[in-house]
Amino acid sequence: LSKWGWGAGVAYTLSKSEQEGTDAFSFPNLQAGGNLRHPSGNDQRHQIVANFITDIPNAWGLQFSGFMTLGSGLPYNHVEDVRTANNGQLQTFLGQERSPWQKEVDFRLQKNFLNLNGNEIGVTASVFNAFNTTNLGCYNSRYAGPGVAEGSVILDSGFGKANCVVTDPRRFQFGVQYSFK
Repeated sequence: LSKWGWGAGVAYTLSKSEQEGTDAFSFPNLQAGGNLRHPSGNDQRHQIVANFITDIPNAWGLQFSGFMTLGSGLPYNHVEDVRTANNGQLQTFLGQERSPWQKEVDFRLQKNFLNLNGNEIGVTASVFNAFNTTNLGCYNSRYAGPGVAEGSVILDSGFGKANCVVTDPRRFQFGVQYSFK
């Protein structure tokens, strides 16, 4: 018999998230007329999560495991602000864009050393975001701002550019683990 033990899993999620107003808890605005619903800022349509674990008996009883998350990216609005006759601004929603797919892959090695009546002590070494993927966010959603004259706009050269990173860079973690029977 083989002393190899292993397990794996994959999950796929298809979702749709909409909102009316600026947050997920706004009441419907029936007086405004028309459909004011739009995809929310956390409407990630596709997500794939996978994991595995395996015992490596010929490597002194090591356990190797991994966890992967892939997401289809988050939406950001495509809006323009137009100058009105009374020197105000009228914001127009032009649709939505999506950020690129995001991914993160983690690995872990574990070795148990001491077994006392079913209680175990072991050490772990983990690497998070193993491929050091830079997942960007905070995209500039302003396509155009108000121009000088009524009805005019000035295109925003920063439209669609990311302004933050939404995941941590590669990092390592070492630890001691105690498992109860």
